[in-house]
Amino acid sequence: MATITEDYCSKELSLLLDKKGFDGYSTPHSKLILSGLIPHSVAMKWLREEHNIAIEIWCCDYKWRGDFATLPKGIDLYTSFEGQEYDTYEQVCEAAIKYCLENLI
Repeated sequence: MATITEDYCSKELSLLLDKKGFDGYSTPHSKLILSGLIPHSVAMKWLREEHNIAIEIWCCDYKWRGDFATLPKGIDLYTSFEGQEYDTYEQVCEAAIKYCLENLI
């Protein structure tokens, strides 16, 4: 039986989140940023709630891919995320969050 673990943003991505205004939710954000304990799911929720950017991730032919959608005024504008494929769900989460932070915020 596989062990399930929580996956966190890299330190580089955590620092980028901090630079873009991520507040750390209920935990003091400086502790989260310095320890790199920001789960991908929390970062993706922050992008949705604060910046109206939804990340969609799927698997096709054993490769992971992702898109993001901006949601201004209820209109979905889907844009393909870099057209790349990744070996794991966590890799595409990391890359998609980073792409959104660097290019959309």
